[in-house]
Order: sequence, then C-alpha cells, then structure tokens
Amino acid sequence: SSAIAFYTSGIVFLTLVINGSTVDNVYKSLKLYPANQYRIRYLRKQLQKVEKECKHVSTEKLKGHWFFKDCDFDEIAKCVPNFCNVEFDDCNGRPRATGLVPVGQALKDLEHQANRHMRNQLIRKGLNPKSPDDFESAWRDQHKDT
Repeated sequence: SSAIAFYTSGIVFLTLVINGSTVDNVYKSLKLYPANQYRIRYLRKQLQKVEKECKHVSTEKLKGHWFFKDCDFDEIAKCVPNFCNVEFDDCNGRPRATGLVPVGQALKDLEHQANRHMRNQLIRKGLNPKSPDDFESAWRDQHKDT
C-alpha cells in the first residue's frame, strides 16, 4: 500500500509540474483565446485613472512638501512608467510599459544635475572649483562637519 501511495503521489506531482509549466506556452502558441478587446479598453481606462491619481499625488503633494522641494520630478518621471503610455501584447493582452528611460541613465542624469547644483552652491559661497575633482573635494571639505 505504501508503494501505491508513492507511485500515485509521484504521478500526480509530475503531472502538475509538467502540465503547469507547459500549458501557458501551449495556449499561447495555439492562440486558442485571443485577447478580448473590451478587456483591453477597460484596462486602458483604469490605467489612465491610476495615472491621473499618481500624477495628482506626485505633483501636488510631493512637490509642495519641504523635504522634496529641490527634487527634479521631471527627470525622475522619465524612469517611472506612465500608465497612459501602455501597449498590449497581441496574443494575451498583457500590458507593457513603453517610453521609459533606463534607471541607470536617469540616475546619471540626476547625478549631473546634482553636481551642477552643488557647483553653483560652492560658487555662491565664494569658492571657485576648477575641475570636477576640485569641486567634489571642495564640497566634501565644506560639509565634513555636518
């Protein structure tokens, strides 16, 4: 009886693993169920509502907060998905974000802006850094006590 239980559980396990891992690809390749256009239209409408609400929070609440007053939200927004700019896969109707700047590139852009800002702060305080290395060392020296 233990051998029957062992073989039965093995067959059930392998059936679930094999069917579970391959059925999605089989259905996609056979295209048995095309994407429902009504579902895509409804999903797009809901994503636009989400985008509107997110913009409201980021523009009005965060931009007005004292902690985020120096943040460049336009640069940050380049690497955040815009839910209004979404394309859908043909075979299964899944949403896919488009028009995004890679996060690494957005961070480099933000770093350049931060360096420009710090450089302007040093110049305003009467320091005149000549090169980026001088600028960074002058900035560190200026703020090492804080």
